Amino acid sequence: MQYGGRKIELVQWSTPDQQNVHLKPSDIGVAHLAITVTNIEEALKYFAEQPDVKVRELSPLGFFYITTSWGMEIQIME
Repeated sequence: MQYGGRKIELVQWSTPDQQNVHLKPSDIGVAHLAITVTNIEEALKYFAEQPDVKVRELSPLGFFYITTSWGMEIQIME
């Protein structure tokens, strides 16, 4: 994933016996990544155009969450 000249590699592990269970954000073992951007509206538009990315609405507090196709939560904040 590239945004604003920065690159972030997101890795999805896969094994034949892998369980496909999406945990709640409050469950033990859940990962949360936060990324700071300089223009939240531009970032919202960018991520909304990406395939297989679920984008939630912008919070009045100036952030939003995206969920990857494998269920990782990423917080985008200004």
